[in-house]
Amino acid sequence: MPMYSSIKSLLVLLFAFIFLTACGGGGGSTTPTSSVTPVAPKVTIDATTQSNVSVVNGVVTVTASESGVGAGRLLASFDIPAGDSPVTSVVLVDTASGREDNTASRSAASYFDAVLSEDGSVIEVRVKSGEDATPPPGTYKVTLVVTNQTGGEQSIETVIVVSDVAEPVIAANQTFSVSEAAASDAAVGTLTITNDDSAVISSITLTDTVTQAISTDFASNNEGKITVLSTASLDFETTTSYTLSAIATSDGGASNAVELTITITDAADDAPEVTEKDYKVLAGRVAGTVIATLEFDRGSSDVTFELGGADAGNFTLDNNGVLTLNTTATAGATYTLTATATNSNGSSDAAAINVVVIAAPSYAGETPTLMAIGDSITQGKGGKTEAVAAADIATAQTDLDVKTVAATTAATADTNAGAAVNALGVDADTPDFTAAAAAAIAAETNAAGTAAETATATAKAAIEAAAATPADVGLLATARADAAAAKTATEGVLTTANTAKADAETAYTNAKTADVQRFSYRKELGELRDNDTNVSFTYIGSAEGPRNTSGAFLFSDNKHEGHSGFRIRQIFDVAAEYTCTQERFDNGACSNLNGAITGGPHPDAGNTEGKSYLQYSLEDLGNVPDVALVMLGTNDMAFRTAEGDAVAIAKADMEGLIAMLRESNPEMTILLGKIPPMDDLFGWGVNTASVVPFNNELQAIVNADAHATSQLYIVDHYTDFQGSGVEVDPIADTLHVGDGVHPNMAGEAEIAENWLQALQPLFTP
Repeated sequence: MPMYSSIKSLLVLLFAFIFLTACGGGGGSTTPTSSVTPVAPKVTIDATTQSNVSVVNGVVTVTASESGVGAGRLLASFDIPAGDSPVTSVVLVDTASGREDNTASRSAASYFDAVLSEDGSVIEVRVKSGEDATPPPGTYKVTLVVTNQTGGEQSIETVIVVSDVAEPVIAANQTFSVSEAAASDAAVGTLTITNDDSAVISSITLTDTVTQAISTDFASNNEGKITVLSTASLDFETTTSYTLSAIATSDGGASNAVELTITITDAADDAPEVTEKDYKVLAGRVAGTVIATLEFDRGSSDVTFELGGADAGNFTLDNNGVLTLNTTATAGATYTLTATATNSNGSSDAAAINVVVIAAPSYAGETPTLMAIGDSITQGKGGKTEAVAAADIATAQTDLDVKTVAATTAATADTNAGAAVNALGVDADTPDFTAAAAAAIAAETNAAGTAAETATATAKAAIEAAAATPADVGLLATARADAAAAKTATEGVLTTANTAKADAETAYTNAKTADVQRFSYRKELGELRDNDTNVSFTYIGSAEGPRNTSGAFLFSDNKHEGHSGFRIRQIFDVAAEYTCTQERFDNGACSNLNGAITGGPHPDAGNTEGKSYLQYSLEDLGNVPDVALVMLGTNDMAFRTAEGDAVAIAKADMEGLIAMLRESNPEMTILLGKIPPMDDLFGWGVNTASVVPFNNELQAIVNADAHATSQLYIVDHYTDFQGSGVEVDPIADTLHVGDGVHPNMAGEAEIAENWLQALQPLFTP
């Protein structure tokens, strides 16, 4: 027992020692724990790996589209550097400026959360969860506050921009049709997409409007092309139409839906039809000549054509039904063909097609209708006869010559009177009585005219008296006063003479530019026709004239399609519009300065559809000619310098006019006239340099023409258009163009002769 007790005591003492040592030793005080200094976090964000993030001057901007801010959606990630003090708290609070979209009073931070990842290495900024968490488009300013274990804080100013997403737009209520026999991938049609470039469509889905199920019959690509699916079961007897929703989705996630209807057609009624018909081509037409577009009905789908028959090798037929010659058409031949059209359903139709080769037009023994088409050269004009006009010009010229001499004489007299005044001087102490003063006033006496004779004679006498007695101051003063009076008198004579001269010049100009009777070449051509044993025709057109100043017709056979002042396009295009430039306004070609000059509709009361002059005449008045004489372009060339390339524009317009004529009568014979020369005699600004290039283009039109059945000829009214006929204006002594633009009577006769020579071969038996 005693030993046991001793051991026990020793153990107690040992444990006591150990305890005291662990506690700092026998009763001494403990050393207090030191406090930790807060260290701010060093959170960063990598904008290079997050395309929607940017950092400028420490401010982080995060962008997202409206479709990309659904509940819980991750917007951006911030990185916590390794070895940094552990983050204990992250929170988003409103920045002072808050929201900028002004769409609600709700705070910016109420839409978003800052979330610390489980491993503590990343801070994620997300849209909050919940039905009302989705932020509308706008700008949200928040501050990300990060706190770590040391108590340090870091504030990161963050701007979240939610952008509006443009919706794709497809036109509503579109309709399409397709045959029940359409094959897989057969085209149904293409949706009309009307959205702008801001909404790029990534997909279009077709669904049933009732079941909302995706269609198993039709599909659309992202360009709106609708095709038949391989799973389709189209049956006209079961379902005649489908009403579908086309749901377009943009690459931004926005979508829009519209309804469309696809009608199913009965395959039995879907076959193409080709019309049996004979077509014509002129003998000698060469390979490349388009014969015609066949008459056919393609049914409800595209067709392909096949050409057969004995003469198929002489032609090609494209899938638009255009038949083209592959050889030179032989006179008198008839080519036999078969045209077969087959649609995508396999339905087909064939028809016999004949191409008959016809000879160049001949009107021998016939009286075809003829339309003269042009401007005022074709229209003609009422006014003075050329003889009267020439006499008036001669009278005005004589009067102008007299007034010019009188004005020149008066000017000389006034100059001499002034010389006399100057010779007398103005200083009484130094009078100048040189011979110049007396000689000047003497010349004045002889040249001043009756109105100044007394004043100049008095001045001459006073000057001589003063010269005889130089010391007499009174005589000098009288001489000076009388000389000044003579000068005043001559000034009055000069003013009167200049006014008379100006009046004479105006009268002369008016005489030269007065309206002169122009029968137009039609009168002369009619007379040549009547005297020709073969040529016979009847003028037709919507206009009549010209008339004289009393309103009576200048000749009886007067129908035509000539319109004064018109350019080519104004004749056949109601929408043609030009500008009344200063140049044209100054020369009287138009009266509404800087305004529009239009052809306008034909003024006939029956023209309720507002058609152009030529179209109304052809289509409504029945003036469809067998032969057309076309001479246009004078106005285009004369005054079109301010509107670009006059020649190129006028050529294109002429081609359009020819096309309209041929549409009305595919076998019309057209004689295309080169325009006569022009000269800017009266300073009208006539563009004479463009006449030859324009005429060359008219020749080019004829050279390139390959119409199958309408013959086009050129008639030269330019070369050798000169002569010694009676001229309206003596200045134009070498041209048959009286005023520089319009032909005089001799010129009209020359034009008529040119037309006749071109017509005669058409009437030769």
